[in-house]
Amino acid sequence: SQKELRNAREATKYVTDGINDYHQGHYAAAVNSYDEALKLDPRNPYILNLKGYALFKERDYQDAIAALNSSVEMNPDYAWGYFDLARAQCAVQDFERARNSVSMAIEKAKANGRDLRATMRADGEFTRLCAPISNAYLK
Repeated sequence: SQKELRNAREATKYVTDGINDYHQGHYAAAVNSYDEALKLDPRNPYILNLKGYALFKERDYQDAIAALNSSVEMNPDYAWGYFDLARAQCAVQDFERARNSVSMAIEKAKANGRDLRATMRADGEFTRLCAPISNAYLK
């Protein structure tokens, strides 16, 4: 419908604002922009993922995990969603769930012809937070 198209366009503006805020280290402002975008486009897993990662950067791990879980529930094939979820789960030392999220990220990326393991190895935040489990996946 025209309304949905208008909403999606307006949501994109908020997402852009959120990404700009995020890159300036203004994570709370980014979360607010993503929330505005989600009001217009509530079933968008990518916006939820961006929000979840901004919450993670704010160290609001429980809300981050909730948003990132919703993101992968909406799009179960979204490898990056599982990767970001694993980071948040490692941050709260929920290594059992993080192990599953890492496996899902690798599996979903492989299904799309990509190998996420090199990215994971190069991601200092991931290797630091998920050190107790990452070696098993990154060989």
